[in-house]
Amino acid sequence: MRNESDLEEFEIPFVKLKDGLHHYAFNLDAAFFETLGFSLAGPGNVKANLTFDKKQHLFQLDMEVDGAVAVSCDRCLEALSYPVKAAHRVMVKQRVPGERETMGALVEVDDDLLEIAHTEISINVAPLFFDLVVLTLPIIRNCDELPEKPCNQDMLKRLAELAAPDANDNQTDPRWEGLKDLFKDPE
Repeated sequence: MRNESDLEEFEIPFVKLKDGLHHYAFNLDAAFFETLGFSLAGPGNVKANLTFDKKQHLFQLDMEVDGAVAVSCDRCLEALSYPVKAAHRVMVKQRVPGERETMGALVEVDDDLLEIAHTEISINVAPLFFDLVVLTLPIIRNCDELPEKPCNQDMLKRLAELAAPDANDNQTDPRWEGLKDLFKDPE
């Protein structure tokens, strides 16, 4: 795992910004995901765009991601380049002094609303992009929905062999035969 300092480029110093729109572009590569603790099966490359709309005590973050992330197939363990394309809007509100002081600079209030302490001078958007990409990926990752199917045929054959019914599966272990008598009604 890499240092959090590797994510300095994702730090937005909003105190220095004038009110209005500000545009940022980032590249989310394998090093980005490794820093945040998500292991990839191979190289990933996602383009990320942020439109930061600063108002006095409220920020609107319009995030977009587009690219591909390398993950392992849940069926055959082959490396897949899974397409990622999503957009999400998050509002960030500065807490006024004395209002719900909590630990940490950024606190989630709702799915689309975050609060930041009034003493903060910048916001790191790396975790927000990370969440957007990871939540875009399906729970079960396989090549069924991909146009190209790079399945490992040797692994699929082995799985088919293991899933085939065996003639011995219908035989009952004789040690369990005595338990069947417990379920009979006494007459």
